[in-house]
Amino acid sequence: MATAKKRGEMYRIRYDIYDENGKRHQRSVTAPTKKEAERIAALQKATTSRHDITFGEAVHRYIEAKSNVLSPSTLTGYVGIEKHHLGRLKAVRLSRITNELLQAQINETAAKYSPKTTKNVRALFSATLKMFVPDFTPIMKVPVAIKREGTIPTDEELNRLLNAASGRPEELPIKLAAFGSLRRGEISALFPDCIHETFISVKRAYSQDPSNEWILNEHPKTAAGYRDIPLPPDIMEQLHNLVKTYPEEGNQYGIFNLNPNQINTHFKTSRKKAGLTIRFHDLRHYFASSLHARGIPDKTIAKIGGWDDVATLHNIYQHSTKKAEETAAQIMTSFYNNVTKDVPKKS
Repeated sequence: MATAKKRGEMYRIRYDIYDENGKRHQRSVTAPTKKEAERIAALQKATTSRHDITFGEAVHRYIEAKSNVLSPSTLTGYVGIEKHHLGRLKAVRLSRITNELLQAQINETAAKYSPKTTKNVRALFSATLKMFVPDFTPIMKVPVAIKREGTIPTDEELNRLLNAASGRPEELPIKLAAFGSLRRGEISALFPDCIHETFISVKRAYSQDPSNEWILNEHPKTAAGYRDIPLPPDIMEQLHNLVKTYPEEGNQYGIFNLNPNQINTHFKTSRKKAGLTIRFHDLRHYFASSLHARGIPDKTIAKIGGWDDVATLHNIYQHSTKKAEETAAQIMTSFYNNVTKDVPKKS
């Protein structure tokens, strides 16, 4: 709340209120004393209609207000939080929200769900309160997220996977992920206009809406997702063959006519046959780590792969260097034993 200022014989204070649609309005209060002006202003601000709505209503209005600017995946996640993670807060009036109540709900979520989910719940709570009660500072502690140890396939494992997928619907999608860094949603959105002579253009992507329906976005997952990807002649030839057989009436899911879930289902069949446990997304990490190991600059890898920055790549490389570190340790042990073979051992 702002501070009242003297205007002649009176004190005036200006403050902001927000209507039910989130629009800001400025109000002012004048009183004989500074303390009285600030007290009246605080009372009026606290009793506006905005503070009379429940936390559940505020969350719903926030999601509605942001529905056109949030990514489909974020929107889907927020709708899920509204449905499953408001708990007793749903019926609490905004004027009665406290950090103690917020933390209690966060603790309840953390006891049943992952640190990532809990963090997303906190993000929605904070954003909602920032919009509806800007003078309130929410403080919520969440568990520290445990990093998932990535599994990047070796060249030999990828060879086994491709052999298992040979001639199957997932063969080319696997190649596009491992040698072109494409996501499942981008593969499903490859239409004939994306296929050029020696490269492909990524300019669309499928994602799920809050009702879990697949929708085609006329843009990739992020701004960095717009990219042209050069591919080996063998892969380009297979893509051109699919374009030649593309039906005149078109397909809902591009040249493969597979939605992202179907791609993953087919992938799991070949993965099981190859005796592997990797995820489809790990093939993108294979792409990044393989180029990095061969001396390609990080900026180039990020540009081709559609990563926003090189920091993400560094996290991928940390996983891919584990085997290299083990090999290095074995070499150093062998080297040490050779150098010290004639040195007397201490008892």
